[in-house]
Amino acid sequence: TNGYNTYTFSKDIYFDRGTTSGHIIVTVPLKNYTIYDQSTRMIDVIFPFVVEGPLDEQVSIIDTTTEPQIPYMVLHDPPGDMSTTTVANGWSNCRTIEEEFEIDESLGAFGKARVGFKGDVGFIYSMELEIFVEFSVDVTEGSYQLQSKLSETCISTSTSVTTSNLPASKQSDLFIGYGVDLAYGVGPNLEIDGCGSRLDTGIVYLPIQETIRPFSMTQLQIEQDIIDLQDALPNFTTSEDSANAIYQIEVWQQVLDLNQQNQDNATDYSPPISEIFGGGSVYERTETVEFTDAGSITVNHYLDSQVGLRAGAYIGGNGLEGGVRFTTKKRFGGTTSETNVQSQTISYHLEDDDLDPTGDEFHVDVKRDPMFGTPVFILDESRSKTSCPYEGGFQRDQPNISGSTCGPDGPYLEKIYLDSIDTGPNGEGKVWVKICNDNTQEGRQISWRLDANPQSLGYQLNGSTNQIQDLGFLAPGDCDTFELIVMKINNNLVYNNLNWRVYGTCLTESSSLETFLLQESDVVNTNFTFGGIGNYPLGDRDCDGIINAKDCGGMNILTLNQSLGPLSGDYFANQKIIVQPNTMINAGETISWHAPEVEMIEVAVPQTTVLAIDQSGCP
Repeated sequence: TNGYNTYTFSKDIYFDRGTTSGHIIVTVPLKNYTIYDQSTRMIDVIFPFVVEGPLDEQVSIIDTTTEPQIPYMVLHDPPGDMSTTTVANGWSNCRTIEEEFEIDESLGAFGKARVGFKGDVGFIYSMELEIFVEFSVDVTEGSYQLQSKLSETCISTSTSVTTSNLPASKQSDLFIGYGVDLAYGVGPNLEIDGCGSRLDTGIVYLPIQETIRPFSMTQLQIEQDIIDLQDALPNFTTSEDSANAIYQIEVWQQVLDLNQQNQDNATDYSPPISEIFGGGSVYERTETVEFTDAGSITVNHYLDSQVGLRAGAYIGGNGLEGGVRFTTKKRFGGTTSETNVQSQTISYHLEDDDLDPTGDEFHVDVKRDPMFGTPVFILDESRSKTSCPYEGGFQRDQPNISGSTCGPDGPYLEKIYLDSIDTGPNGEGKVWVKICNDNTQEGRQISWRLDANPQSLGYQLNGSTNQIQDLGFLAPGDCDTFELIVMKINNNLVYNNLNWRVYGTCLTESSSLETFLLQESDVVNTNFTFGGIGNYPLGDRDCDGIINAKDCGGMNILTLNQSLGPLSGDYFANQKIIVQPNTMINAGETISWHAPEVEMIEVAVPQTTVLAIDQSGCP
């Protein structure tokens, strides 16, 4: 003002410990430019601070705890059998990631977590601890590094990193991060409380660089790891091992839930991006990485119970004997410029190789993940059609299989039983299998297989003994009927729970056939017994398309467990006479009736007696 310039200076100041008497001294030169006085005086300006944080420069290391593996970057895989997302060599991106103790678990607010590095006798508190993680990626081509400070985490690539070309895009999203063991101690901590301050006890911890466990996992692999950890839980012998498994499962579930939320809440690019591609076409595009919304992951850590007592109310219970937990929340913030970065762009490649007969068709809106900043691919289900594997939209492959013991005209069921098969030298059982293409818009190539044959059943389908067969082309909405001949092998008489499966032939070209087979196939289950009644509910003997007690046929016999009678009058169950009047029935004797559909028999003399029949079989 008034011809003078205004200058602004800034500097980051870090205090190495908590204190009630912190201060910053700024020395300002005051110059006089008058005829009588051209001197300069130095004036000190003091700014007092109350600084929350640990009071001691060092505390002793008590023990170590395991922090679960946590992702710091997510690459979303686009739809299309050969589509990928890639970060190039030399790519780098930094963002704020702050860690706070959870208020609801710790019954108090620590503010930022106190992170230190190892000193001569324990921890030396530091605001600038740096973690360096180098990844060697198995499921992708490339490697990358991750560096974490208290207020900033940077990911950079030394070679390009790309999502795998697993066909199912959502299950192929790539999560990049690490877990680490933490050494921890307990020390006095100064907290700002309203307009004052208070002294309390708190946890301090440091990551142990040598224990870093980097990971690069697809969504499918994370889902499998949850299953593996759940299966392993009963076998752990210590509370610590059980807690670590439980806490990792909790983090993985948050990761999967957040991934879905981030896709549901993805933001548009400016201008919005929509892509249309099909079999044989290729599209490529490059976008920048920006974070539009913060997110957080809650992390539990196991501590020895004695540490919990020393740390007081800041430690929450974990329900496991012999230990407690402390809970932190990692908050993912915006992009930072503290570290010099080279490039923040990311590219995606859209391609699909399903060409027959008209090819897959993808209508995709490309948006931005609000938490991780990477492209998200939203398939327009109403306009897309996909196959081998199915990735959403109209499902082009819709095979259907059913079986009948009554003849080529059916009725056909999804579960069939055939027993009393001739055991002679030429004894064979025969069932009919109907295979359909439920896609009424286009014809498809259909394949068939027997999943497993542990009892070594002899069989022929359409004259072939191959476990896997290409059944050829089925027109839209069309069905073919095949004879399935079964034969006993090595005098084995019982062959139960065999699954015969049909699926789109193009699926056999996928290296991940088993991964997608269950959701893109249909199955008929068979049970065969030679030379006698099977040990299962009887099949559809009366060929009415329903397996029930009617299939028993003839007389039904039931042995009573108490004497009844003499009876007078007619007694009914579901309007069927079951015994004649004036009949004495003694315990151990039998009665007969012609009412196979009856599920309950009630006899009113001398008191109501209920005799139950197994509805799924014969008494």
